[in-house]
Amino acid sequence: MTTPSVSARRLAALLWPRRWLLATFVVAAAITSAVYALTREEQFESNAVLTQSKDEGGQLGGAISGLLGQVAGMAGGLMQGSGTSVDESVAVLNSRDFALHFMREHGVLQYLFPGLWNPVTQSWKANPGPPVWSRWSAGSERPRLPGPSPDDAVARFGEVRLVVVDRRTDFIRLTVRGPTPETARAWATAMIGELNELLRDRALGDSRRAVDLLSKRIVTEQVQSVRTIVSALLELQLRREVMAESRREYAVRTLDPPSLPDQRHYPRRTRMVLIGAGLGFLLGALVVIVEAAWRQRHARAGRAPAEGKTA
Repeated sequence: MTTPSVSARRLAALLWPRRWLLATFVVAAAITSAVYALTREEQFESNAVLTQSKDEGGQLGGAISGLLGQVAGMAGGLMQGSGTSVDESVAVLNSRDFALHFMREHGVLQYLFPGLWNPVTQSWKANPGPPVWSRWSAGSERPRLPGPSPDDAVARFGEVRLVVVDRRTDFIRLTVRGPTPETARAWATAMIGELNELLRDRALGDSRRAVDLLSKRIVTEQVQSVRTIVSALLELQLRREVMAESRREYAVRTLDPPSLPDQRHYPRRTRMVLIGAGLGFLLGALVVIVEAAWRQRHARAGRAPAEGKTA
C-alpha cells in the first residue's frame, strides 16, 4: 500500500485555480490583524542594568577583625557585612508587598485595570469577580471590594516589571513597561529608588536596635575582655548606620540608568499583519485542499456504482 505524495507542483496546480479564494482569506486575515493591532494599547520598554553596591567601609581593621573572629559564636549575626546581596534585592523586587505598594503609589493599577477605574470620579468600580462556575467550584466567596483584588494585581504586575539576573556577572537587568516612554522610565527610576530606600530602612532599623542593645551591654558588663568585644561590635554597627545613612544607592548601584525608549515594544503592527496574512493563506490553502479531497472522494464513490452496473 502506497501513500499519495503531494509535490510542490501538484499543490500549486491545486491552489492556483482557487487563487481568488486564497486572496480573500489573506486580505480578510490581514485586515483583522491590522484592526487588532491598531486597537491594542501601546507599551514602551525602559531597561536598566544594576549591580550590588559594594561595602567600602564596613570592613573592620585587622586587629578588631581578629578579635571578633575568636568570638564569632557570640557575635552571631552582628558580624555580617553591611549592604545586601543580589538575591535579596531581586527577591524584594519580585515580592508581593513591594509590588502592591509600588502599584498603589504610582498609578500602575489604573494602567493594568482600566475597565475597573472611573476617571471621572477618580474611584474604582465594583469588581464583578470570577465567573459563576469558578465560584461554585471554589465554594463560598467572600465579598469583593471595588477595584482589582491583590492576587489579580500581583499576577498582572509581571506585565510591567521583569527582573533577570546574569549569574556570570551578578548584574541585574530591570525591564519596566509603561504606556508612554516617559512613564516607563519614571517607573523604572522610582522602582530602583524605592528598592534602595526599603533595604536602607531595614538595615538602619537592625543597626539601631543592635546599637541600643550593645550600649546597654557595655555599661553593665564587668569583664574587660567582653567589654572590648562589645566595643568592637558597637563600632561595627555605628559604621553600618553611618554607611546606610550616607550612601544613596545602598542596595543596588545603577550601571546603566533607565532608558527613554524611542520605539514601542508592543504592538509590533507590521509583524502582526504579516503573521495574520500568513495564517490567512494557510487557512485558505487548508480549505482548498479539504474541498478538493472531498470532491475527489465523492467522484470515486459515484464511479463505483456505475462500474458495478456495467459489469
